[in-house]
Amino acid sequence: MNAFGSSFVVALLGVSAAGLAALGLRAVHRRRIGTRAPLPPGPKRLPLVGNLFDIPTETEWEVYDKWCKELNSDVIYLDAAGTPIIVLGSVEAAEDLLEKRSAQYSHRPPAPMLELVGGDFMFGTFADLHIYSHSSSTGFIRYGETWRTHRRLFSKVFPPGKAYNTGLHQHEVTQTHDLLRRLLDSPNAFAQHLGHVVGANIISLAYGLDVRSADDPYLDAMNQGIDAVTMVTMRGRFLVDNLPFLKYVPAWMPGADFQRKAAIWRARVEYMVDMPYTAAKKLVQEGSDRASFVGDNIRAFCAKAPGWLDSKRASIPADAKWESDLKSVAGTMFAGASDTVCLFLAFMGSPLTMAQTRTTLVVFFLAMMKNPTVQKKAQQEIDSVLQGRLPTFTDEANLPYTTALVKEVFRWWPVIPIPIPHFVDDEDEYRGYRIPAGSVVLANAWSMLRNPKVYPEPDAFKPERFLRADGRLNTSVPDPAPAFGFGRRICPGQYMATRTVWLMAVSVLSVFDISEPRPEDANIEHPGHNFGLAFAPPPFGCSITPRSKEAVEVIRATA
Repeated sequence: MNAFGSSFVVALLGVSAAGLAALGLRAVHRRRIGTRAPLPPGPKRLPLVGNLFDIPTETEWEVYDKWCKELNSDVIYLDAAGTPIIVLGSVEAAEDLLEKRSAQYSHRPPAPMLELVGGDFMFGTFADLHIYSHSSSTGFIRYGETWRTHRRLFSKVFPPGKAYNTGLHQHEVTQTHDLLRRLLDSPNAFAQHLGHVVGANIISLAYGLDVRSADDPYLDAMNQGIDAVTMVTMRGRFLVDNLPFLKYVPAWMPGADFQRKAAIWRARVEYMVDMPYTAAKKLVQEGSDRASFVGDNIRAFCAKAPGWLDSKRASIPADAKWESDLKSVAGTMFAGASDTVCLFLAFMGSPLTMAQTRTTLVVFFLAMMKNPTVQKKAQQEIDSVLQGRLPTFTDEANLPYTTALVKEVFRWWPVIPIPIPHFVDDEDEYRGYRIPAGSVVLANAWSMLRNPKVYPEPDAFKPERFLRADGRLNTSVPDPAPAFGFGRRICPGQYMATRTVWLMAVSVLSVFDISEPRPEDANIEHPGHNFGLAFAPPPFGCSITPRSKEAVEVIRATA
């Protein structure tokens, strides 16, 4: 038996043992309290392992949708060897539980290996126990005071709604213009350009730092840290995920190779967090910083604590905790620039903010290539409003069709088909069904955004579905909000992400035509299915050409 087979058997035995213990405890508990509400419907379960072998490893959102339809229920139950899983297949069910009962459903499932790799910064699940180290990634920590502190820090600079710090708008405009120049010079590498620009955009927004080249040290730090995290993204790959007590095994013990790997990967993650923060803090000290998440928060803090940057106040516990939280939230944004955390690691993707932006923009290029009539209609609207200039955020109200087009991009191909899972500590009841304590709760956004009762002809790319007969936006048609999650755990940067996609999409359409690849585009880059863990389109190429000589001049003038 090879090493993989051996590890799989050991892991399976661990899972089965855990499942047996859970089932035994469950039976004892049931005898103690008597008859309870039934579980939601679900596929037939096997002894001990339950539905462990039924749970799909690819496009699970489609399988969950199929089960919901077969069982005629938008709430279904799965048992993964003792771990209860609740799948929500409708907006109504998701809002009822994840929003109206958000106090109960706002935790995250535990992930021991992720905690070992970055428990003091990213993906830790017991962040409230970490006081003076890098707290934890906002998207994954348990609901509590640390989570609330992180949200407050984020919302100071990026408040809910579209009216976030206008001083940061120029960052996005600058990166959008950089994208246009890159597409003009080397259109065949469009996916590479999207990755670079999205990363540079979030580094600029988070830290006020410039990214100038592909080998930029900030991008390199981000990529190394995210590559390290990616190694542990698949839950169950490491035995410690099935047997959490193993995280206490020392690294020197035989068989504790996961501990030695975690130490190496953790160092990369910590460098990813520390390096850009230190650089941003130095800019504030020198007085040469510009508007950014870190800079704005430091200046606001210094207004309350004069001299903080030049004194030893950082040794004061309360100040150390504040700086740790600030560094953690900025690092979460930084890591979110990579698509490798886009599905938050198969078990639970962060503020997904910029994480899904690159893949969403790839989907935009695919949609325009496949729907030339839609593209031309949007360009006609853009031309009539912009009159040869590039767009700004103030143009959005005058571009309803193009805005509907961007909404349709998010709906047509949700790159986060199942947003970050929720976790229930205590037993609950919903519609007469029992939600067991310790349940992992999944909201199937893919199913919600493909619901034909809400979005007729869901497979078709139709921006008109978001418009009224008079051409204005139809507010009665639900926005593709499920792509960003639900309740208190909804992605706090959703407006930043949608606005970035809007500005880049409108800017591209204003100066470029996107079409099927031509024979001379033989060396075109084909963005493939695997952008980290994002649900990206299959490989495709497209031709990107300037619409006119005037368009070229407009692009060059941005330099």
